[in-house]
Amino acid sequence: VERLQDLGTAKWYVFNQLSGDSRRCNERGDAIAKFYDGVSGMVTTEERKARNLMPKVKAVDPELPYLQLPQKYAGYAQVPRPGLNMSAKADCAYLLPKHLYPPKPKVGRVSTRTQAVSKMRETWPEGKPTFVDTLGSNFNDTLSLKRFNTEQMTIQTKVDLEAKTARNRQKAEDDGSERLAQLREQRTVTKGRFFATRPPYNPAEIRDKEELRDRKVNPQKWAKADADLLADKQMVDKRRRDRYIMYFVEKEAQQNQLREMQQAASDAAPMVGTGNSMAEQAD
Repeated sequence: VERLQDLGTAKWYVFNQLSGDSRRCNERGDAIAKFYDGVSGMVTTEERKARNLMPKVKAVDPELPYLQLPQKYAGYAQVPRPGLNMSAKADCAYLLPKHLYPPKPKVGRVSTRTQAVSKMRETWPEGKPTFVDTLGSNFNDTLSLKRFNTEQMTIQTKVDLEAKTARNRQKAEDDGSERLAQLREQRTVTKGRFFATRPPYNPAEIRDKEELRDRKVNPQKWAKADADLLADKQMVDKRRRDRYIMYFVEKEAQQNQLREMQQAASDAAPMVGTGNSMAEQAD
C-alpha cells in the first residue's frame, strides 16, 4: 500500500500495488468520511427554524436593550442614539428608559409682592482686625482653635493686635527653653545602665565606637582596609600631579626653599649663642 499525491489537484490517494485499487484519503492516510444528505454537513438557520432546533435565548428588557456588550466591544462605550417620541403629550422628545427621563418641573405659588425683600447683612466693624489678621498673633503650636477664638474676640483694634502679638512673642521667647521640660522629665536615665556613662550617643560617635571595637576584634581586616585606602590616596595624588605637574613643581620648590630657610635659621641660632658667651668671657 502506497500513499500518493496528485500534484494537479493537490489530493491524496491510497494505492494498492497488488490489486491496483485506489481510494481518496487525507495527507495522513485516513479515509475521508462519506457525506450523507440530510445528516452530514452544516445546518442553515432556516433549516434550524424549520426543525425547531433554534437555541433558546433569554428575553431582554426592551427598556435596556444595550446591557449585553459583545466581546469585541470590551473596553469601549456603546452609546446608541435615542429614538424620537412622536407623541404630542410626551414630557420628553426622546424615547428613553424611565430612569433617564428628566425630572418634571415643579410649579410653586406665584409671588404677589410688588417690592423685592432686601436682607441687610451685619457689617464688620471698621478698624477691627479679621480672623486672618489675628492668625499670626499666637506662637503656641498646641493652642486649640476654641481657645484661640476666645482670645481673638478680645482684639478690637489694630493696637490690641500689636500688643497681643508682642506679649505672646515675649512669652514664647521666655518659655522657649522650657518647652521640652516635661519630655526631659520623662526621659529614661541611662547612666550606669548597660555600661552607659552619659546620655545616648549621636550617630557619628556610635560609628566611631563600633569601628574602634571592630579594629580590636578584626585587626587583619582593618590592616588590609587601611592599606587599600593608603594606596587609593597615593594613586589620587599621582593622578593630580600628572595632570597639574607645573603647579606641584612650583609648590615643591617653595616648600624646599622654606625648608632651607628654616634649616639655616636653626643652624645660625647656636652660633649666635656661642658668640654671646665668647663676648661675655672676653669681658
